[in-house]
Amino acid sequence: MKEIFPDYYSVLLYGPPGVGKSEYIFDLVEYYLKHNKKVIYITTSKSPEQLIEYAKKRNLDITKYENKTLVFIDCYSWSVSKEEKRLSVDHPANLNKISINLVKAVNTLGMPVRIIFDSLSTLFLHSQADVILKFVQTITSRIKSEYGFILLSMQKGMHNQEHVTTVYSIMDGVIEMDFEEETLGKHLRIHHLDGFPHESIWIPYKVTPHGTEINPENLQKIVSYNAKTAQQSARFIKKAEKLLSDIFAKAMVDNLIKSYLTKLEITRDTIEQNHAKKITEMIHEDIIKFTGKDPGTLEKVLLGDFIKRKKILVVEDNEDFRVAIKEILKLKNYQVVTAVNGVDAIDSAEREHPDLILMDIGLPVLDGYEATRRLKSKPTTKDIPIVALTSFVLKGDDEKALAAGCDGYIPKPIDMGGFPQKVERFFETGVL
Repeated sequence: MKEIFPDYYSVLLYGPPGVGKSEYIFDLVEYYLKHNKKVIYITTSKSPEQLIEYAKKRNLDITKYENKTLVFIDCYSWSVSKEEKRLSVDHPANLNKISINLVKAVNTLGMPVRIIFDSLSTLFLHSQADVILKFVQTITSRIKSEYGFILLSMQKGMHNQEHVTTVYSIMDGVIEMDFEEETLGKHLRIHHLDGFPHESIWIPYKVTPHGTEINPENLQKIVSYNAKTAQQSARFIKKAEKLLSDIFAKAMVDNLIKSYLTKLEITRDTIEQNHAKKITEMIHEDIIKFTGKDPGTLEKVLLGDFIKRKKILVVEDNEDFRVAIKEILKLKNYQVVTAVNGVDAIDSAEREHPDLILMDIGLPVLDGYEATRRLKSKPTTKDIPIVALTSFVLKGDDEKALAAGCDGYIPKPIDMGGFPQKVERFFETGVL
């Protein structure tokens, strides 16, 4: 289940001691670190040194990630001497210090981050429950809206059920881990998981020296989820909320977003490209309706995650001309990479896999004709369209470019005003 959570989401992991919560949490940490995710580990139940030693038993050296993609916030070692190089608190009741350290850790790593808070239960031993619950609500809201993902753990059997229910209501999802009554084996269920199609049924799992093991077939029974769609959805919602919050009050922003999702009969985590386009249109209409002002096109602001940007390799030895083409294409939202000679063009094409190559013919080192022939002879680059750019005006140069393998031909001097339209038409029709 480590792969199913989107970037901006909150989950509570709830269960009794010894059921495998710590192992599951470390499964997450290990997965995130090995996949270059940024992790903030707020620990109240173990010291960072204990976690480092546990990691070694799993053949993982987490010290090499520390202060690069991993930051500890030590809320455990307050009563003993500790390494000052780590963020820490002088007492678990100092919730303000935890919040300050969280901001420092986010600034160190950058966003989005994955925040692990293990365990929330310790804080209840040092502060009033209503203070803790307010703290949880505040940091969870901020993390989801600004920082990224958070997983909190709580110990079953330590808390008033009313307090547990309150935390349930704050979080987007709750995963329960427990012992089976008859066999004392371990099983888990999803109590709720907002935006995910799921069934709240118990499935067995095992705890091994290497972490938790869940049969994929059993996991499929309880959750059906497209992680990529959910991540795109979360980013789209965040962009839409930011755009609207510059114009409307937060309560109205929340109501508008909810109304869009209701009209389309979708959730915050199931937004496909067609939904995003419709929501963008509704936002445009509502801004005009409530302000009387046309905000202009919103597609570039909101739909970037849903519309794949075409990548173009511009091969041109004249720096001024190369920069001019690059800037014009970037204004039209194309990704642009450049090369300055034929050899460089071949290396760049193999490395970058562009959607189109704009190839000058009169290149140094290796001319455009020969570079084109070599690209068209390679299995990895033969299908990339190549359009020749040349200031040669001799009759037959266009045929020569086509004979070398070019898919089209644009003579210089280029009409920069109509140039982007030619490129767009070529992508749509294959004809200049």
